[in-house]
Amino acid sequence: MLKVAVLDRSFFGNKHHPARRLLNTLARAAMGWVDDGDRSAKSLYGRIETAVTRILNDFSDDVGLFALVYDEFASFIEREARGAEVAEERINQVTRGQEQLLIARRRVAEVLNDFRIAQPDLPLAVVNILREGWHDVMLLAYLREGEESVAWQHAFAAVEELIWSVQPKVEPSDRQRLLKSIPDLLKKLRDGLNNISFDQHRAGQLFKDLQACHIAALRGESDTIEVASLDEVVPEGVSLGAEVEPAEVIEDESLERAAALEVGQWLEWQCDDAWVRGKLSWRSQVSSNCIFVNRKGMKVAEMTVNDIAVLFRGNNARLLDDVNTPLMDRALDAMLGALRDTGAASAPA
Repeated sequence: MLKVAVLDRSFFGNKHHPARRLLNTLARAAMGWVDDGDRSAKSLYGRIETAVTRILNDFSDDVGLFALVYDEFASFIEREARGAEVAEERINQVTRGQEQLLIARRRVAEVLNDFRIAQPDLPLAVVNILREGWHDVMLLAYLREGEESVAWQHAFAAVEELIWSVQPKVEPSDRQRLLKSIPDLLKKLRDGLNNISFDQHRAGQLFKDLQACHIAALRGESDTIEVASLDEVVPEGVSLGAEVEPAEVIEDESLERAAALEVGQWLEWQCDDAWVRGKLSWRSQVSSNCIFVNRKGMKVAEMTVNDIAVLFRGNNARLLDDVNTPLMDRALDAMLGALRDTGAASAPA
């Protein structure tokens, strides 16, 4: 590069100088490189080696060679970037879908268990309908259309109607109302279960048990019906994977640094006996989960903000802050800073 600077005075002042662009692009590409043993000509390692070797062997005084090598290398990087973007987006879509499913499951469990708490003496037949079938009906409505949708409101109202229908009816007016409402209620339940392809044989058993509850309710009875235990209709602690004991959350500078991470930033951390580099590709707006990918867009790690804070706290992780600052800019800034420091030190007091 010194030879280029001597031949072309614009090297230092022109940020778009071909030699500077090539050097910056090589450095940026190498930043995300991980030694996977691939030294082929088509690998990143091979492409960098080819570019450097060509400059060393062919450059004499034609600065245009840098532009030619840059164009070839930049074309390779662009192709890789497009593939990485597709792979990265695929991973993020899957992760977003998993999180949305988790949110939906928790919300449905919360709603059904609230009904359970409000009605601790629900017949087993009703609890079985809610647990085995209607949970999925509500889950589907939530995932497809959301909690404000008509589908969700109808599924919610059906639960209210179902619970009311099995309560003992003492007043004649309530009995008349129940008799009129049963056909419509059963149709709603059947349609909902059919919509999730619920097993027809099992549905028949559930409706037979529900019929017994309705007969008892019309008679004003409740003690002849088997009552479910006080267990939750659906466990609320649903998880996407195996439960891992979380590390203690410590409010300190390390946690602040981890929480300040932004999508697109690169992090390097120690894993076993090796250092791993990854770009923060996705960060949950609900939980603290973060997805890191390599330069090919493949997931290399999934960590919580607290996991990252633990790494910072143990000096086992570091931010690659300068990845978006061109190498030559950093080098020149450092050189100018050193010159300023030298001048200040030699100035008379």
